[in-house]
Amino acid sequence: MDHIDGIIPLGPEKDGPMAYDINRMLCDYLTYQEAITTSDYYILTKSRLNMAWRDLNTKLDQVNL
Repeated sequence: MDHIDGIIPLGPEKDGPMAYDINRMLCDYLTYQEAITTSDYYILTKSRLNMAWRDLNTKLDQVNL
């Protein structure tokens, strides 16, 4: 039987640099791996994307996905 193991809010606050970086990555049709390895993004952008990725993985681990 299917059931919900947890609800995970995705993404940072609506306004802010991290939200802008995630939106830019998605608008550029890049995967996370592509975004952090491209030379088109500054190191601060890549750092914020790494923080968002770690945060998402932590949330997924908490619900055992």
